[in-house]
Parts: sequence; C-alpha cells; structure tokens
Amino acid sequence: MPVKLSTIDATAEGASANSVAVYGDLVAVAIEANVKQDNGKVVFYNSTDLNKVGEVEAGALPDMLTFTRDGQKLLVANEGEPSDDYSVDPEGSVSIVDLSNGVAAATVTTAGFASFNGQLAELMEQGLRVFGPGATLAQDLEPEYIAISIDGEKAWVAMQEQMPLPNWTSRPGRLPPLFRWVSRITASSATNWMPATTTAASTFATGR
Repeated sequence: MPVKLSTIDATAEGASANSVAVYGDLVAVAIEANVKQDNGKVVFYNSTDLNKVGEVEAGALPDMLTFTRDGQKLLVANEGEPSDDYSVDPEGSVSIVDLSNGVAAATVTTAGFASFNGQLAELMEQGLRVFGPGATLAQDLEPEYIAISIDGEKAWVAMQEQMPLPNWTSRPGRLPPLFRWVSRITASSATNWMPATTTAASTFATGR
C-alpha cells in the first residue's frame, strides 16, 4: 500500500496546483495565478526533502504538465481559460521547458496559435469548433492534455473545447506553411506544429 510521507505546501505560489509530474528526484507542479487569466508558473521541488529548487513562468492557466522520457524537457498545457464574461480571454498555448542544463538554468519557449487566426474559416470547414464570442482562434484553443511519444520527438496536445489534436515534433522538416511557424520560435528550431489527414474532420494528428 502507498504510504504518505509528507506534503508540499504550495499555497504561497499562487492559486490552484493543477498538475504534478515527477522525473527522478525532480517534482514539477503547475500552478495557476491568483487571477486565472494571468500567466501561471511551474514550481520545482526536490523529491527527497520536498524543498523548492526553482520555478519558471508558463502561460495562462497551466493545466497539465509532463516530462519527456529522458527528463530533458517538460511540456506544459496552458489552457488560457477566459473570464466568465469573456472580457479577458488569454490565448491557449504550450510551454516547453528545457531542463538540459538543470533547473537553475531552465529556459522556456511558449508556443501559441496566433498564426492560425487568419485561417479560421478554413479550419472551421474542416470541423474545428470555435465559439468564444469575439475570440480569435488562438484565444479559443484551450490545450488540456499532452501525450508524448516514446522516442520523445512528438507530443499530441488535446484541446478540450475544440477537439483537434495538433502535434509537436522535435525535428523541423518539410511542413505545410500553416504549421511551419512554430519551428522559428525556438533557438534550436526544435518545435513544429504538424497536421495529417484523418477520418475525423475535427482532429489533427501527427505526420512527418
């Protein structure tokens, strides 16, 4: 039977702790800001003594996070949930935390979807659901969950309100222009969004 050893008190870090991931002796906790529409953060703890060892800023409402299998990167789904009256509607995004040089030297790249805004009609014809009043596509997309491939080269990001599955890949390649923009937002050109044809019009899946 599992035995509770101790508790991490993250109440001083913000509002809710939405997700926890562990790799080796590193514990990562996604914490939303006190104002949900503001950028949240990821706080890192040592699993041995549960002391805080660092933090990085994420996007609005970090809702789920997961390590790659080698522990070199941490991917964070930033839901970007709007206020109840939609007066504030942050963009959904995915933050990629590079931990290859340790927590103290961690860097963050946040990938959004603003370059798709001009193709809203085309994507809706393919089955993408967009319904926020006055919202752009980037504002309406709300990343909820991330699954990473075993080789760590791709990640699928579920958008709970819209139902597409865009994917992130660690290898830049010959991509449709619609998705090529992400490869230019990191110094290593290590991220891309890629679609592929599926039987479901509202789904985006992987492709090389």
